[in-house]
Amino acid sequence: MKFIFLLLFCPCALFFGQTVKVLDAENGKPISSARIIMKDQIVYTNDDGLASLNPEEKDYEISAFGYKKEKFKNFSSIIRLKRHYNEIKEVKIIPVDFKSIFKDVLKNYEKRYYSKPSLYDVVIKQKNFDNNKLHLMVVSEAKLWSKNNAHDLSERMYINSELQMQLNKIKYLKKNVSDSIFLGNTNDFMHPFTNDIFLNSELSRVLTHLDKKKAKFSAKILNDEDGERTISFKIKSFAGNIIEGKFRYDAAKKVITYYQSVYLMENLPLKQKISKDRVIFMQKYGLAVITYDFYSRNGVYIPSFARYEIDDYKMYHQSREHTKRAIREIVFSRFEESDKKGLNPKVDFRKNIWENVEVKSDSQSNVLLSEEEQDFINKN
Repeated sequence: MKFIFLLLFCPCALFFGQTVKVLDAENGKPISSARIIMKDQIVYTNDDGLASLNPEEKDYEISAFGYKKEKFKNFSSIIRLKRHYNEIKEVKIIPVDFKSIFKDVLKNYEKRYYSKPSLYDVVIKQKNFDNNKLHLMVVSEAKLWSKNNAHDLSERMYINSELQMQLNKIKYLKKNVSDSIFLGNTNDFMHPFTNDIFLNSELSRVLTHLDKKKAKFSAKILNDEDGERTISFKIKSFAGNIIEGKFRYDAAKKVITYYQSVYLMENLPLKQKISKDRVIFMQKYGLAVITYDFYSRNGVYIPSFARYEIDDYKMYHQSREHTKRAIREIVFSRFEESDKKGLNPKVDFRKNIWENVEVKSDSQSNVLLSEEEQDFINKN
């Protein structure tokens, strides 16, 4: 994951502070994607449970899905988060009408989430794997402007009218050679960048599956603490694939504060594809994972994290088989209110992000790489 800094070296980072390690209080294992909210920025822990923090930082908050939120007055290098225990004592499953929750949240999305023009400092990380080996990693700092923090669901592609980006700095751009037949364009294996940044597009997609006559679905409450419920759901869609998910729902405010869905698509038929080298090959779908995280500011909810991942996509050509994995995540590290003018210059979303021209900015972000990522940087 990525973020804000000075310069100081640790085996795997470039940063302005000291390293914080966030651990599971029960088993001592590192917690990745734990969120740290400070006075003027947000950071997330990397795959090793590490983040960089200014040692002078006061009054910050650390949270992770499935764990109890903790607040700290002073810097601490080791943080142990306690798990949420199931407050539903009975063994019986307590069903919940999650379809109605999704419909209500989508209908009132602009009332419950911040919906005015917004400007974010964001950190974008993209990683592509081929046969379980990392072959591309890009870490970029950018400004992201949004007209209303939601996708216009009437548009097939969410482009410059509602979402704009300005590339400020490419921190890392490293790649090694993968089989060209299966390498293709980055977007062959990922949604276009402008899709799935905001939760409303995902809610709309899931409701499309739920509204089909042959869809089967269920949900249950896993945890209910002070009106904030952790809910899991499962959908067997009309197309035969399965969607499993979990989300955190504030029953009083009627907002989803965390969401993750897993699309299991291995039962879908093989699909013919053409590589950038004009070679025909077959693709078998695997799974896709979509994650969103929000925090409250002045009574409204603002995005702090969006991640899209695909895994176990198999490509076949003659006697060769390649397994693909790709991850793209955005950390909304700083937020400010904006106007309707947008950004100038701005990124051309038809290109890979790193192919655009950088526009220098005073903002800086912490870049704390995992051990695997740093090893890849060192070797390429």
